Amino acid sequence: MGSTPVQTTYTYPHAAAVAGMPDGLNYDDDTGVVETAAGIGFGLAVSQGTNDLGVIIGGTVAGFRGITLKDVTLEASQSDLYAQYQNCAIRQEGKVWVKVNETAGVAAGDPVYFSPTTGLLYKGIATDATALGPLLGARWVDSAILNGLARVDLPDYNQA
Repeated sequence: MGSTPVQTTYTYPHAAAVAGMPDGLNYDDDTGVVETAAGIGFGLAVSQGTNDLGVIIGGTVAGFRGITLKDVTLEASQSDLYAQYQNCAIRQEGKVWVKVNETAGVAAGDPVYFSPTTGLLYKGIATDATALGPLLGARWVDSAILNGLARVDLPDYNQA
């Protein structure tokens, strides 16, 4: 019996990281149920939703739950997005790779802010005047330019 390969071409070299990719061995992750109608992408800030297990994109500092992790088991048609009502993985403590949305880039040690409507992460309010933060104890681990990738290190945001 012959078999047809699932993937016939491969990119080389592989990317060192992608948004929402976890990093390190010291971490605490949780699961939330996506309440945001448009879904939630990977590597974005999420906060407590209206339901006990629910999460929404962005939100508030007081309701901050963590940063969404990439799920490689999702169907390709979802294009790096957790759909509404789907379970999503959330990094609550530890390091996670995110896309740098700060015009001036970020530097290791910078504080972490996020957009209440998009969940994008920043080092302050210079790029997004509505950005909330800083998230106490959170910091940028790496220096990177706009649209690059850098790790954010979160203290324990476990709300259980």
